Amino acid sequence: MPPTTACVRHGLYIPQDLLARIKEIARREKTSINKKIERIIQEWFDFQKSKDLDTLSREEFHRLPAWRKKQILAEQARAALSFYTKENEWAAFPTDDVHEY
Repeated sequence: MPPTTACVRHGLYIPQDLLARIKEIARREKTSINKKIERIIQEWFDFQKSKDLDTLSREEFHRLPAWRKKQILAEQARAALSFYTKENEWAAFPTDDVHEY
């Protein structure tokens, strides 16, 4: 790889334009570029693990980035909406304020 198109950082070949964007984000967040790269990689691993929501613990969910939490909650909301619009079994329950079981 020509040195003008990529930079080796932590043993990774990172294109110069991508590295420049990461540097800018790190500068805005007032963190080092090494920490930013580490966080990006960790978020990627967390994202890969979060694809299997059945094995995701509450602590692991809380460690996910906000955008991924919103994505998961949106998927769950769509699933709930789909269930409640297709299934009518729940509609048989009384809707009054006082209900004895």
